[in-house]
Amino acid sequence: MRSLTRNPRSVLSAIAVLLITATPVFAQNPSQYFPITPCRIFSSFDPPGTPLVHDHTGATPDRTITVKGECGIPIDATALSYNVTIVLPDAPGFITLCPSNAVRPVVSSLNFSAGDVRGNGGVVPLGPALSDDLAIHLATAPVDQTSGVILDGTGYFKEQAP
Repeated sequence: MRSLTRNPRSVLSAIAVLLITATPVFAQNPSQYFPITPCRIFSSFDPPGTPLVHDHTGATPDRTITVKGECGIPIDATALSYNVTIVLPDAPGFITLCPSNAVRPVVSSLNFSAGDVRGNGGVVPLGPALSDDLAIHLATAPVDQTSGVILDGTGYFKEQAP
């Protein structure tokens, strides 16, 4: 099999095809970032937040939450800057955050091992709805009373007028 790195034209052709066929998923207008004081958006420890549940096969349905209107995040926000934390999971796994109206991506927002207390920051687009605009997917053994998921907002993005 021929390597792309040995033929610069092949590399350029592959890049050109990617650039031509790539279709943007979200709006084209530039966005501006607005930092906020870190604020708890979701915790599986707190009532009325209920634990993320698993069925007997180990599969976890996505849990949708409302971000817009919480913690000073306006209803026209297009993305969330966050820190997500797993606390003492019983088994290794991962968490994926994505817009609630999108197909879940094949990448994770946080990977963890059993017994970890681990966090990770990132930016995730928000769905267009005014409620249930973010989906949380937890893939691991069941979350019990001593383990949980925490999501803190650290900022948001808004589109600027063209």
